[in-house]
Parts: sequence; structure tokens; C-alpha cells
Amino acid sequence: MSDFDSNNLRQFLIEAKRHTYAAVDASAVIVTSAFPGGHQLEYAEGDFSYRDLYYGGYFFVGQETVHFRQRPVWSMAYSGGNPAELIGKYPGDEFSQFLRAVLRQLPAEHPYRGPAAMQSGLFSYQNQIEGTFDHFWGHEIISYGDLGRIYQLHYSGGAIRE
Repeated sequence: MSDFDSNNLRQFLIEAKRHTYAAVDASAVIVTSAFPGGHQLEYAEGDFSYRDLYYGGYFFVGQETVHFRQRPVWSMAYSGGNPAELIGKYPGDEFSQFLRAVLRQLPAEHPYRGPAAMQSGLFSYQNQIEGTFDHFWGHEIISYGDLGRIYQLHYSGGAIRE
């Protein structure tokens, strides 16, 4: 990452995430996936570009990658979702809106997922982060009222060095 300041990368990552999946209307940035069955979102600004490629819906796996001048410099892999036995027992549209709102609240020091905690109505979000921007891992949970945990996701990533 010697060609740019890591703060520039962090700021770009925040903007990229806010303009892709976390956007109020993410459909504007969906592109045709390079791989069958995948969902792909992209954002670019200046010398940086961002790609989020994931598979699935209620349970999903994916990878986000940031390139600087066509060279991969940062990436994060993730997997998670909603337990099948709880689908339909909470308002799905409100869940999606809540998750997107959480993901728009990226902390500058850890711009991977959401803040440490957030609450809205019966939805509650918790995020545990370990490591540094160059090498991190974490786990997020969303609970809903008396149902408890209705969603969880594990993620890890960091700087790419060759």
C-alpha cells in the first residue's frame, strides 16, 4: 500500500460501501456477475475501485476487494445469514432496512461492517471486531425482540501484500 495513504483507502472503502449494498437503493450499482449465480456490486472513484461479489440470499458467502490503479490492495471475506427456522417470524423488509442502516454507520477506524452496537425498534445489532485494518476478523449479530438472534455473520480480511 505504498502508493497511497491508508486513510485514503479507508475513506474510499466507507464511500464504496455506502454506495453499494448499504445504499438505500442498491439496485443502481448491481452489475452482471462475472460468475454464474453471483450478485456483484461495484463502485469506483479516482484510482480506487471496489467489488462486492456474493452468492446466496438468506445464507450467503462473499468477498469484497479494493483495487488501487488496477492492483488489489485490500479484501474481506464474509459468510452468514438468517437461520431457516426463523425466516418469516420477523418483518423481512424492516430487517433489510435495518441492516443497510447499520452498514451506513461505518466507524472510520474499522470500516468493515457496522458500529459496535445499534438499536432501532425491536432490532438490535452487535459487532465484535479484532485486529487492525491490515489484518482483522469479526462477528456481527442482529437480534429481534423475544426471538433473539435472527442473523449472524463472520468476516475477516486486511491488506493484500505481494
